[in-house]
Amino acid sequence: MKITLTNEQVSGLVEVEFNKRIEEYQVAYRKELEKLQGQLNEALATVNALMGNEIAIQKKKKLTNEEFIEKFNQGMTNSQIAKETGYNPSYVSLKRKNLMK
Repeated sequence: MKITLTNEQVSGLVEVEFNKRIEEYQVAYRKELEKLQGQLNEALATVNALMGNEIAIQKKKKLTNEEFIEKFNQGMTNSQIAKETGYNPSYVSLKRKNLMK
């Protein structure tokens, strides 16, 4: 079977394929650009934090068993105590279990 196309038909098919590929490249380019913009924003946030001394190294505040019990009795959650002291929340949970028997 032989198919004959005119120059106009061939040009139309080429144009359609060309436009489709341009759109695919634009979508891929846009996705890559968004990814790079996200990385740039993260880097800028880190630089701003370092420049503004917003990142502080938090040292663990060592608590005695009595201080732990006092915080538990105040109704503080494990995550609140962990955030305040720098301890791991699972450690605080274990302390609560052992001290509040």
